[in-house]
Amino acid sequence: MNKAHDRAAFTCGEYALDRYLKQSAGQDLRRGLAVTYVLAESTTPDVIAGFYTLSASSVPLDTFPDETARRLARYPNVPVALIGRLATDIRYRGQHCGSRLLVDALIRICTISETVIGVSAAVVDAKNEDAARFYEHFGFTRFQHSVPPRLFIPLKTARAAVQPLLPKHSRLPTDI
Repeated sequence: MNKAHDRAAFTCGEYALDRYLKQSAGQDLRRGLAVTYVLAESTTPDVIAGFYTLSASSVPLDTFPDETARRLARYPNVPVALIGRLATDIRYRGQHCGSRLLVDALIRICTISETVIGVSAAVVDAKNEDAARFYEHFGFTRFQHSVPPRLFIPLKTARAAVQPLLPKHSRLPTDI
């Protein structure tokens, strides 16, 4: 996101998401809390069709379903990438913008997990049940006892899904 993007015109129908983009996204970037990525058409690059945010987070191991928790390292908290917000402008509904944004987020998460910072999963906070079903359609699983719905996808699963779309690069050396 940059200053050329018209944040004031964005409306997704969810007040909290609209307000976030218009009032808090820039502050969160400056504070190092989250990075906002936008989807815009090449013909109208100032118009925001949709956006999502990424930030680092952690989730208590005991909130994962037992089957998943058994496969994770036995640390009290699991490092994850948080897709904190994801929204599509109402003018772009039905054009698969949400899917494109989610795939882009997963590609970025998979790429940084190989070269920048380790994470075990991508996590989303769904605003409602419709949003939760959207993420479940892409292979996300609900955390136990989370209201509003919080979902995750193991990075191994996400990587397998987006592998053909990942940049072709070699991994950085891990020894120093």
